[in-house]
Amino acid sequence: MTAFADPAAPSGRTTTLTMSALLDRFSEVEEEANGYVVTCPGHEDSKPSLRVGYNASSKKVGLKCRAGCETTAVLDALGLKMADLFDVEPGDLTDVRSAGRVPEKPSVGDRAALKQYLDRAAAVLRNAL
Repeated sequence: MTAFADPAAPSGRTTTLTMSALLDRFSEVEEEANGYVVTCPGHEDSKPSLRVGYNASSKKVGLKCRAGCETTAVLDALGLKMADLFDVEPGDLTDVRSAGRVPEKPSVGDRAALKQYLDRAAAVLRNAL
């Protein structure tokens, strides 16, 4: 059995992708509240459909094509690897649009409160019918 290879491990990489260098690869970049939207290189794109999210605290980039392209296809079109999306510095950007941190799993208390709310709502609906 082989050991798990961490995609974020340097593994001989000499350069690190910066967020500004990544965005410079696109002719059209639109800013959103917590990220960017660019034209997707994975398909013929008439308007920006590739969502580019950056988490400044973890230094990771997330790519999501709204038209359905696989992330690996987008990376291939850009000449990048999955490992390039890790340990990304802001570069020359002064106002980095950060996606923030990934939400944690709801606590037991939050789930219990939600269950109680849904049970009450279901009872009201049953009585209304």
